[in-house]
Amino acid sequence: MTSPMSILLEVCIASVDDAVIAAGAGADRLELNAALELGGLTPSLGTLIAVKEAVDLPVLVMLRPRPGGFCYSTADVDVMQRDLDLALEHGADGVVFGLLTEDGRVDAERCARLLARCGDRPAVFHRA
Repeated sequence: MTSPMSILLEVCIASVDDAVIAAGAGADRLELNAALELGGLTPSLGTLIAVKEAVDLPVLVMLRPRPGGFCYSTADVDVMQRDLDLALEHGADGVVFGLLTEDGRVDAERCARLLARCGDRPAVFHRA
């Protein structure tokens, strides 16, 4: 792992091929997405499993059920919770997400609910 003063190189990827290239280029950690052209969406479980089999790096999974903004409905957050649980069950080392309230503030209540499901695994607040 890295020392407290070193820089962690996290690379956004969307495929197994991306993961292999990033690992070969010296990435320390991967952020797995689908649809990077849309800002990154939740990837498939099949992609997660294949990436974990292909490289020996920590993989954090994006939790973003749809393109657009970061104000999510209750149904969206329910999907994010299910995706989080499934990602961790299938080998994700952590998750990435961002939730905002209607007035553009961090949705601390909903973020806390997602964080509680992470246990000791890392969670990164996304660019929301």
